Amino acid sequence: MKAARAAYIGGFDATSNVAAGEAFGIPISGTMAHSWVQSFEYDRDAFETFVDEYGSESVLLIDTYDTVRGAAVAREVAEANDVDLRGVRLDSGDLAALSTDVDEVIPEADQFISSGIDEYAIKEFFDRDGVGAGFGPGTALVTSTDAPKVEGVYKIVAVERDGEMRPTMKLSKGKVTYPGAKSVCRAESDGEYVGDILGLRGEDLPGTEQLVTIIEDGDRTSDLPDLDDIRQITRAERRKLPVEHRRLDDPEPYEVRISDGLQAETDDLRSTLEARIAE
Repeated sequence: MKAARAAYIGGFDATSNVAAGEAFGIPISGTMAHSWVQSFEYDRDAFETFVDEYGSESVLLIDTYDTVRGAAVAREVAEANDVDLRGVRLDSGDLAALSTDVDEVIPEADQFISSGIDEYAIKEFFDRDGVGAGFGPGTALVTSTDAPKVEGVYKIVAVERDGEMRPTMKLSKGKVTYPGAKSVCRAESDGEYVGDILGLRGEDLPGTEQLVTIIEDGDRTSDLPDLDDIRQITRAERRKLPVEHRRLDDPEPYEVRISDGLQAETDDLRSTLEARIAE
């Protein structure tokens, strides 16, 4: 459910997860299952029953038996019931090649493509002149096959002693942390982001502060935006990221650098701690 919410914020139009739609107000969209088609003796009967229930909102799954034949049956059912189908779905086989064949049979219906879909599959689909109005990523969206876990370090950066917050850090090799409360500032030029800088809280840094206080003294400091507001903010922010960082092939790394103040604080504290350890 949280993956569906994140996907909607990130730019997806809808979710097939009905519970997520009801919980978060995300538009719900989907099609029939292969099991629906197989539960009827003929796919025509499955389509007829579905159209009788959903009318012009119907998206028919046409590849349970034969994709091109399924497209022809879908068109016949639509014509017989005087219904303009919302679309048809392809879920197997050579999706790009089949989509062009289906477009010749039922060009008036939008094609929705699923089965192992990710950003690379979508790019290849259109590179091969596939015909598609929408895509249904599933597994590749909510799981990470290339990096199934993120190695992170979550450590104390400051400790209160005698009423004063004093920076601290971890020194062990491979897990060195930066001390003190931080700021993250993002620089912008001509309407595009050019890099972030991680510095000390209160340090004079270029750019716009990205960290916002949400809870203070146990109380929320402001109301949270609703889901559609978050979605619009995300869209505007994404468009500010230069194309060279967003492209699929050989994207340029986005610059994130350490401020002079934070680096100096880190070096000084490291020296202090190493001297203390050596005593």
